[in-house]
Amino acid sequence: MGNNSPCLPFASGLLRAEDRSRSARRTNLLELRPVIQQRATPQWLDAMIEDILQSDIDVARNLLSEGRAEKDVLAVLVSRKIEPARAVRLVNDLKQGRPVEPDEPALMLVQASKPRTERVPRRPAEPDRTNSKMGLFMGGLLVAVAVTVGAIAFSNHRTHKLAQSDSAEVRARQGPTIELGSQGLLVGGRAVNRENVLNVLRESIGEPSRTNVVQGHSKVMYAYDESGVMVHSVGANKGKDALVLYFDSIGGENGTKQPFRGDFLISGNPVKADTDAKGLAAIRDLALGEAPTNSIIESSCNGVGVSFAYLDNTHRLSMVQIELK
Repeated sequence: MGNNSPCLPFASGLLRAEDRSRSARRTNLLELRPVIQQRATPQWLDAMIEDILQSDIDVARNLLSEGRAEKDVLAVLVSRKIEPARAVRLVNDLKQGRPVEPDEPALMLVQASKPRTERVPRRPAEPDRTNSKMGLFMGGLLVAVAVTVGAIAFSNHRTHKLAQSDSAEVRARQGPTIELGSQGLLVGGRAVNRENVLNVLRESIGEPSRTNVVQGHSKVMYAYDESGVMVHSVGANKGKDALVLYFDSIGGENGTKQPFRGDFLISGNPVKADTDAKGLAAIRDLALGEAPTNSIIESSCNGVGVSFAYLDNTHRLSMVQIELK
């Protein structure tokens, strides 16, 4: 390569290794600047890396062996994102026959395609709609479950209350079973006295439908209108409390609105509205003897006082009053 070749002015100096100097290398870089400015865009300059790969060495060696101009070889290396100073050194080493080794592989960061002076605004992160929808779904599901459980609980409670109410009404309409015999007075199979009669009746036919207070007598009457039963309570006057069965619905403050609907037995013998005086006289434990003719028949059974009232005639029993001990 002579002085008339199209190479850069410093090409002949590069061929003579013994004359190479720092000023010659500086001259190379200064003369290469127009080439870099022409072929390497600012994006390239931003993305320059110092690592020289084996492929870079092979390209430079092939171009030089083909007789390409040194400036062309340098331009190609710079286009491959090799720092200009290192590109000049690589070309010089290849032309001088020095051994050239690639750099150790390193993690290379690829820069953005836009210049560093331009900042691309980052889009705000989109909300995770999947999690949001899932949260709404789970929240709705929990609310639905809570509402369903509440509705079931309310329905069960209401059903239970209605069942209790219906059961009490059925018991009241059917009436209690009242027995007078060797075990004393029994209501629904339980022994009854003046202390527990209200509790036993509550369990048997429910709460009283009304309470009447007789003025001037300290007497309280608990009426079970649907069952035809009434309790007369006189407080401290023992022996005066009574359980009354109304076979006729007298009504008013001293009677029930409905007739007695239950079963009344004396020593196993049923007593009903059509039981007359002869029928009572046939019950041995009453000890009545001959059939009485009075409208009010008083007797006792195993120490418990009992009275029978025939208000209309002796063939129709109106009421029975049983003493509460």
